[in-house]
Amino acid sequence: MNRPTVLILGGSGFIGQAIQQQLHEEYDLITADLKPNSFDNASPRHHHIIDQGNPKHVQHLLSVLEEYSDRLVGVIHLTAYYDFRNQPDKRYTQLEQTFPQLLRGLDALLPAGAPILHSSSMAAMAPTEPGYPLSADSPRIGSWAYPQHKLAMERIIESCVLKRPVAELVLAGVYSDRGDLVPLFQQIERIRRYRPEALFFPGNADRGLTYVHVDDVADAFARALVRLRDQTQVHRLLIGESSAVNYREIHDRASHMFHGYQLPIFWVPRWLAAGGAYVLGWIGDRCGVRRFLRAWMVRYAGEHFEFDLTLTENCIGWKPRVHLCERLPTILHFAKNQPKDWLAVNRERPW
Repeated sequence: MNRPTVLILGGSGFIGQAIQQQLHEEYDLITADLKPNSFDNASPRHHHIIDQGNPKHVQHLLSVLEEYSDRLVGVIHLTAYYDFRNQPDKRYTQLEQTFPQLLRGLDALLPAGAPILHSSSMAAMAPTEPGYPLSADSPRIGSWAYPQHKLAMERIIESCVLKRPVAELVLAGVYSDRGDLVPLFQQIERIRRYRPEALFFPGNADRGLTYVHVDDVADAFARALVRLRDQTQVHRLLIGESSAVNYREIHDRASHMFHGYQLPIFWVPRWLAAGGAYVLGWIGDRCGVRRFLRAWMVRYAGEHFEFDLTLTENCIGWKPRVHLCERLPTILHFAKNQPKDWLAVNRERPW
């Protein structure tokens, strides 16, 4: 018997795999990505290798979906090229050019009321001050390449007139019990290896980001599929913990885990940090060793994000079930006791 069907674009990635795990018992899943689908319960027949930046590939996918159009109950759009190179990337431009074609095609195919859910990013929001949580209406900003692309995709969604519910799920820093979040991994790894740069920070270490466990992200998408069905407006929902975890707390807990005592944090002026990052990056590039910390990142040290989840709770009944502070010991134990696995999981993630 045919079950309700969900299309997941970008389904082979870290978040896509978690969403498949969340949904596969209730829905038939169709996935599309540049990479094969490694999810254990995936059907090879229902995975399509496509380049979403290629209009011919998009049209081919839409043609394939005609077979399932009466069973489709929603689309989850995760496709993105997440990296920290901060360079112009033709892949961003290509995705932005084909996105309207994809949205219009899906809008024509999907049954009435089936939602389109798009994964957006906290990185495309302007930071705030402690005690002043961000809301769905807070200012947005694309101050480097990746958030510029995410912001462009949001504007495309909001400019398209679609006859169905559309939601932008704005994700905080998404992590798992093994790490799986590049900035978090890099901070922990600097402390684990006792690298000198772990001791210096050019911002206020008592500020930080808000995070969200990947299982909670999957739960949010599952709820949105059901709760937003048959609505008509564009929703913008923040998906993350309401409170931030500051840089100092992660530093202190990692220090104690790896070294048995608290490593200091010394404040340094931004010009000095930027100069040091530039020199170390220059040396690394010439030695064939890519370093994560770059001079352009220094201006963002000490940014602060926290979320007002009132609208999210009211719209889809979601709030995080776990918090980074609770899961941080698990992540740190993994890094300490299984360093090869820790590096295998995290070092090769795109950045």
